[in-house]
Amino acid sequence: KLKDITFFKRFQLWKVFYFWNKFLRKRKNDKCRRFLRDNLYMLNPRLRPSLTKLQLLCFEISRTSLFSIDDMRPPDSIQTQTLSNFLQQQENLFDTVDQFLEAKHQEVRRIVANACQNDLHTFLVENGFKHEQKDVRYEEGKLKSIRPQEKTSHAEHAAKRTK
Repeated sequence: KLKDITFFKRFQLWKVFYFWNKFLRKRKNDKCRRFLRDNLYMLNPRLRPSLTKLQLLCFEISRTSLFSIDDMRPPDSIQTQTLSNFLQQQENLFDTVDQFLEAKHQEVRRIVANACQNDLHTFLVENGFKHEQKDVRYEEGKLKSIRPQEKTSHAEHAAKRTK
């Protein structure tokens, strides 16, 4: 008598379909999670701090005004600003913005160089290379080592790894 009721007739088929659909959703979710973990740099724990700093610098740069229409005269004055005064004001602002952008450019280069150095060091250690962390700092476009460093070839790195 129960098997004549539509719900119980289709229950086996519904149960199989439900678990099959649940399995597909889980597999799709796991695939997306793996893809994001492998390809989304912001989720990489070694790069996250540097990327956050770079994002903050980009925000600071985006808030910078590249020109100014403020004529720096009293509000009750009716006189119009002369072209030469306006050009002088824009040139002064240009110099200020140029210095600001140059400082941010150097900071970006320093952050990226340090992130690359740290990521390389971690990669080498994780893959069995006996790699000492060099005391390295970034100054004016060049990586500078505090200690004198010897250049190590790929063969020497491989030889260290096999020891």
